[in-house]
Amino acid sequence: KYVEHPSNPILINPSGARMAGSIVKYNKNLYRFGQNNIDSYGNGIDIFEIQIINKQMYKETYFKSVGFSNAKGPHTIDILKDRMVVDYYNKKFSLLSGIRRIRSSLKSNV
Repeated sequence: KYVEHPSNPILINPSGARMAGSIVKYNKNLYRFGQNNIDSYGNGIDIFEIQIINKQMYKETYFKSVGFSNAKGPHTIDILKDRMVVDYYNKKFSLLSGIRRIRSSLKSNV
């Protein structure tokens, strides 16, 4: 069962407020990934280092940003042990995109 944290919301900002993956522990530090949606959706990921997290308080500071120069994103990153999953997309026009969306929708409704 989920219980709202007293510090909720932890951030109200198009840069980093929307989660972009699981919280990660690295070298005894905790990091939170947030989507960078400044200017448009999927501009990259902002990384925040978590200083305090307990039942009463939450505090984080901006650490750094990551992004791609030749694609939009990433806007989600997940790391588990020695594996990492990242998603991104390319903005390009396609005459067949509508057909692909309809086919995908029909498959998911089966």
